Amino acid sequence: MPPNNQHEKPAASKSQPSPLADPVAAAIFKDVIVSGLAVQSLTNAVLKNRGRPPVAEICSVTPQRVHPTSGKNSRFYRVDVEALSEKGENVLLEFQLAPFKAMTDRNLLYGQDLFARWPSRGDVLNQAVAKLPRVIAINLLDFVLRPSSNEFHQLAGLFFFDPPIEWSTSYLEIHH
Repeated sequence: MPPNNQHEKPAASKSQPSPLADPVAAAIFKDVIVSGLAVQSLTNAVLKNRGRPPVAEICSVTPQRVHPTSGKNSRFYRVDVEALSEKGENVLLEFQLAPFKAMTDRNLLYGQDLFARWPSRGDVLNQAVAKLPRVIAINLLDFVLRPSSNEFHQLAGLFFFDPPIEWSTSYLEIHH
């Protein structure tokens, strides 16, 4: 029976799992063959919203179920995606279902792994910096990360905060 008000959602069927349930997310994001084009389309929509270059290739899709620990920042399920932009930039896409308030810190942790892959042993500082990849982290969240802002798409990074506010580096940007 349809809802009386067209803005009301029909009651969820007990036989249909939530689209945010672990098994549903696992099926949607099974691997790059199953979800690659959809993930690429979604990623490009996010990047376009902020005038960023599009993703040219999805390299990997890795669904991960993590058993929860105690505390409000417990992890339950996430999908990690690695991609390359048309400019050869590394893009990390993370689909996060459980509230985890330290997302920006987590992006720094995973970003450093990508940064550490490119310089070669023996490179001098200028050579190492020239080899740094550009890392763009995109976090799709099913919770409010920053209640002080009403913005749906929030951009974070390393900035100079004294006016004029501007990026201090172009190697890392984070989209929530």
